[in-house]
Amino acid sequence: MTYCCGGPIEALFPTLAKRVAKTRMNELAMTGASIVVTCPICLTNLSSVAPSGVNVRDLSELLGESGTSEG
Repeated sequence: MTYCCGGPIEALFPTLAKRVAKTRMNELAMTGASIVVTCPICLTNLSSVAPSGVNVRDLSELLGESGTSEG
């Protein structure tokens, strides 16, 4: 289960979107776990509010780095 990053409402309510992103980032950062997303909106929105030292990665980046490919 997860929560929205606030990105989808950015065009209509930018202040609210930023507040939602900061709240979500604080929740994620407190876990101490790696932050991996599968949505480009989440990647952009959460990365924009990530504190220093907290890295938000896209799953496709990690898969590309793993060196595994079929074909």
